[in-house]
Amino acid sequence: MDEMTKKLALVVFLALSAVFAVSVCRPPAVRCEEQKKESLSEKDRRALLKQAGIFMRQKKYAEALQLLLRVLSYRPDDGGTWYNAACCAARLKDAKSALLYLQRAFENGYVDFAWAQKDPDLEYIRNTAKFKALLRKKKKYYKAANELRMKRVSEYYGQMYKVKVYPDERIIFVSDVEESKYKRLLDIIHRVNLNHFKRLFRHKPEVYNIVLCPSSKEEYNKHFPPMNVLGVFMPATKTLFVDLNVGEGTLVHEYTHALHFADQDALGQRHPIWIVEGFATLFENSSFFGSTQLRPRHGFRLMVLAKIIGTPSYVPLKTLMKMDHRRFMARAGACYAESRLVMYWLYRKGLLRKFYYHYTRNYRTDPTGIFSLEQVTGKPLDEFEKSWQSFVLREARGVFDQKVKLGVKLTMAALNCLVFEVEEGSPADKAGIKPGDVLYSYNGKRLRSSADLTEVLSRERPGDKAKIVLLRDGEKVEVVVQYPKEERKPGTGYLGIASKPVEGGILVARVVKDSPADKAGIKPGDVLVEGDGQRLETAADFKALMATKCPGDRVKFVVKRGERTKRIKVKLGARPKVRPGVNPGV
Repeated sequence: MDEMTKKLALVVFLALSAVFAVSVCRPPAVRCEEQKKESLSEKDRRALLKQAGIFMRQKKYAEALQLLLRVLSYRPDDGGTWYNAACCAARLKDAKSALLYLQRAFENGYVDFAWAQKDPDLEYIRNTAKFKALLRKKKKYYKAANELRMKRVSEYYGQMYKVKVYPDERIIFVSDVEESKYKRLLDIIHRVNLNHFKRLFRHKPEVYNIVLCPSSKEEYNKHFPPMNVLGVFMPATKTLFVDLNVGEGTLVHEYTHALHFADQDALGQRHPIWIVEGFATLFENSSFFGSTQLRPRHGFRLMVLAKIIGTPSYVPLKTLMKMDHRRFMARAGACYAESRLVMYWLYRKGLLRKFYYHYTRNYRTDPTGIFSLEQVTGKPLDEFEKSWQSFVLREARGVFDQKVKLGVKLTMAALNCLVFEVEEGSPADKAGIKPGDVLYSYNGKRLRSSADLTEVLSRERPGDKAKIVLLRDGEKVEVVVQYPKEERKPGTGYLGIASKPVEGGILVARVVKDSPADKAGIKPGDVLVEGDGQRLETAADFKALMATKCPGDRVKFVVKRGERTKRIKVKLGARPKVRPGVNPGV
C-alpha cells in the first residue's frame, strides 16, 4: 500500500463511526432499547465498529446494525454510530427506526448535514416530512454539538493536553507543545483563517473544529499507528490530527480542509477530490506576507508533475476532474501534484477566487468543475491543458537546471525547511546536517520553504562553498557545505543544438533556449562550417570535435548564415538534467 492508500484506510478505520458511503441490503430492525446494557473495552468497541463497517460494505445491513446497537448500549452518546445505525435501518426500509436513530445522531453531536442530504444510504427516508424537519433544526443541533464537543474534549484530553477554545477561529485547540510553539501554531491558524476567508471561502464553521497537535511522534502514534500518515481531517467529526514532526505545512494542509468543508456544509455541497486536495496542497507550502496573506510557493509536487508530463504516469485533466476518492488515491502521487498545479496556475493568474465562486454557483450542473474551469480560463479544457503543461515545465526549469546537489529531503513545512532525510555521502551529510535540523539560512539568506532553498541552490556552481545556519534543539548551529568540483570528462561539454549534416557543413535545426549556443548567438538555420579550425563536413566530424570537449571549454566556430560567414566563440556548459523522454540536444 502506498502512503496515500494507507491514509485512506486509516481514515476509514478512525471515522468508522461517522460516514459510510455504502450501498444496499436487508435485515430485521433492532432497537437500541432492547439491547442489554453491557461493558465493552475500547479495544472491543473499535473491533465491533470495524466489523460493522465490513458488513456494511458487504451489504449485510442486519448484521451491521446488530453490532452498532451493541456498541450504542455501551456508548449511547456516540453520534457517529447512531448515524450508521440510521443508514442500516434505512437500507432495511425501516423508516421509523432510521429516523429515530438519525435524530439521536444529531442530538449526540453528528452534524454533517451536507453528507446526510446526499448519502445514498438515507435515500429511503430523505423525502419524508420527519427528515426535512430534522434538517430545519440545524442551528439548534450545531449549538448543542459545540457545547457537547467542548465538554467531551476537556474530559477526554484535559489530563494529557492543554485544551482551549478559541471562538474567533471556532476551534478547540488540543496540544502538549511548549508555550512558544503553542503560540506559533495558533498564529499560523489565525493567519490561515484571515487569508482563506478574505480570499477564498465565504462561510465560517458552524461547528468548532477540534485541532489535535501532539508534540512528539510517540504521542501522535497513540492516536495513529505508525503508517506514514502525516495528518488527517475527518469531516464527519470535524477533527484534525497533525504530526508536527514533519513540519507545519501539514497543519496548514489539514486546516484548509477543515475550512473548506465548513464552506461546503453551508452551501450544501460536496466537492470532488481534485478540488478538495487542490486547495489543501496549494497552501501547504506557503510563506506569509503581512498578517493576512498566504503566498503559495513551489515544492516537491512541481518536480513530480514536471517529470511525468508526457509519460503514462500522467493523468489527463478530464480524467482527474471526474475521479472519485478511491481512483484518485490509487494514483495519488500524480493526482496530488496535478491538482495543486492547476490551483497554483489559477492563483498566479489571479483567478482562484473567481473559479471557486463560479464553481459553487454552477455546482448542480457542473459537479466536476470542468465547465467552471473553462469559463474562467476562456479555453476548452484540452486547450487549457496544453498551455498549463507548458507553464508547469517553465516553472520547473530552474529546478532541473541546478548544477549542485545538497543531498537533503525536506518536509511539508509552511514556515521553515525541516530536514526529513539526509543522503549518505552527500555534501549535507559531510557537513554534519542531520534529520530533524531546520535549515534556517543559506549564505545569510533566510530560508522559509523548499522554494527558497531551490532558489539559492540554482545560483551555486560545482566547487562552491556555502555557510548554512541550522536550528537544532532550539540552538543555532553553523556548518559549511563544500560542493564537489565538476569532473572534466571529455565528451561531456554541452552546446545545446539539434543538428544534421548538409552539403557544406552541419545545419543547426534547433537551438535550446538559454543554452550555451543560444547565449553565444547561434541561430536555427546556421551552418557550422568549422570548429576550432577543424572542417565539419559530416556528422562524424562534428561528433569527433565534441568528443574532446569538456564543460567550460571554449570552441571557435565558423558559421555560415545565409550569404555571410561569421566567427562565434561558445563556452560549453554541462549537460542539463531533464525530464525522461526530452532531448536537450548536444
